[in-house]
Amino acid sequence: MNRIKKTLVKGLALAMAATLSFGIVGCSFFEKSEAEKEKEFISSIGGVSETYMGSVSMQSYNSAVKAAEAYVQEQVVGEKEATVVNTKSNGELTPSQVEQLSLPASVQEGIISVEEIEVEYSASKVSYSSTNNQNKKVKVYVIKYANDWKYYTPAPITGETISKSYYDSVFNYEKYKNCTVVSTTEINLDAMLVLNVNMTMTQVVKHAEDKILIEQTTSFSILGEEQSLYISAYIEETGDNSYVCYVQQEQNGIWEEAALSQIGFNSLEELTPFYNQYLDYTYFTKTDYGFRMSDENAQQYVKQSLEKEEALKEYIALGENLNMDLFIKFYVSNGVLSGMRQDASFKLDVNYQEQQVKVDVSMVAQTTCSDYGVTVVSKPNLG
Repeated sequence: MNRIKKTLVKGLALAMAATLSFGIVGCSFFEKSEAEKEKEFISSIGGVSETYMGSVSMQSYNSAVKAAEAYVQEQVVGEKEATVVNTKSNGELTPSQVEQLSLPASVQEGIISVEEIEVEYSASKVSYSSTNNQNKKVKVYVIKYANDWKYYTPAPITGETISKSYYDSVFNYEKYKNCTVVSTTEINLDAMLVLNVNMTMTQVVKHAEDKILIEQTTSFSILGEEQSLYISAYIEETGDNSYVCYVQQEQNGIWEEAALSQIGFNSLEELTPFYNQYLDYTYFTKTDYGFRMSDENAQQYVKQSLEKEEALKEYIALGENLNMDLFIKFYVSNGVLSGMRQDASFKLDVNYQEQQVKVDVSMVAQTTCSDYGVTVVSKPNLG
């Protein structure tokens, strides 16, 4: 069973595996515009809205400069290491300027002053093919309290890179303890215009209290022949870090006790929504609906992910032989992730029986997260 996090990569692996299993022997249809698709998707999840209003650092610092430098390393450069080149104070903000920051009420108590500090820094900018060092400048708002200083992380601005605090607020584990996650993936694969493979996968995961219910259906159409796979799993915690797991391998079939490893997991922790989903927040740009991966970052992420896939290594020659066009979008409603959309097309060379085969792959995937706080998991009739 595929994990939610790896829908994009695993979906491609499944399509590739199906192609190579059946030997080398698109479909065209009316497409709505991206704007229409996005509008419909946003409507389907009940709209988009933010609750993040900014936050102050948990840690305190013994000077305004140290707080400003910490902001750059912790909220701006992500996994890169920043080297501060210069800092310059632009002075304290006036009361009206402080008011314009719209500081949350939770951080206003005890404020003595707010200072704006400009930090010039250098950080390695790693792309798929090169590494560059670029000096950049950022304005940091540092709050002085009675005995220490803290930096302030404002709400991200549309068009700019998001901060770690914002990213963490969206993926806060506590928000996803009770919800329903539905993922659908459609893949079309053409090899030399001879073999066409269509795959559709739907996965529903319900989380409620100490119970989890997973259902996944995958269908293939290959050379005019239809195939389908089905699996469902019910997991219930029984206390003391123990659990029971049952698997059903066909609809209305018999439930059999099983280990988590039989459905692709190694621990209960992996079943939590967005487990191990953390990516470098600097990959993402703020939008009016949430945030998205920039095209360059999305391509870098996918290439690096594909390189790690054992199922593809012997078949795919990456680098110059892999061309792609894709986007990955994240939709936020009431401060939580309520939807994801991925649309991708790949052109790649595949090594098959000592020959180079041209393969075109298109994929459309979306995930919705809903029923926060009201999802109910009923124990199935285990027989």
